[in-house]
Amino acid sequence: MARPRRGKSRRTSDDWLIEYFTTGDWPMDDDESAFAYFVIRGDEWPAVWDAHRDAVMRLWDLPGCRPWGWWEFEAPRLPMGGFPGCFWDGMLPEPRRWISGTGCPLHERQAVVPGSRFGVWDWLGDPDAPPVFETQHAYLRRHGLLRAGERASTEPHPHPQSIYDLAQWERCLARLRRS
Repeated sequence: MARPRRGKSRRTSDDWLIEYFTTGDWPMDDDESAFAYFVIRGDEWPAVWDAHRDAVMRLWDLPGCRPWGWWEFEAPRLPMGGFPGCFWDGMLPEPRRWISGTGCPLHERQAVVPGSRFGVWDWLGDPDAPPVFETQHAYLRRHGLLRAGERASTEPHPHPQSIYDLAQWERCLARLRRS
């Protein structure tokens, strides 16, 4: 006779994918997600997102903002020609606008593939004058991507976000993930 499990409750087979598409953090704390890391090829991820998109968006309760998977797979793309000769040319999400502060995208100073989280490039800058970016709500409005309930005249996040605000955002997502 099997004994009941103690401690962590057993997650359903898609829970780790929903967590990944919500935050962009890989939940390598169980055998199932570690196995998937080796099985799901890079070109298959868009189809995996499509299969889980509705579940992620139903759980996402932050109007005027989008989960990590949306930014990775659905956000408007930079046009071809921005990175001529690079395999990622035309594949990267268009970033949120840089409003103020110092610094530059990491890929402009180091030989790395451009990366971003929630629409903000990986960044190099002065911690005493952190860069500030348009909010997700402003980005969605600029691209005509706000849903009907999000088109309110008041923005849920009224101030542009600095790199420090984005770090706070990611800490909040981590708390959501643990709950």
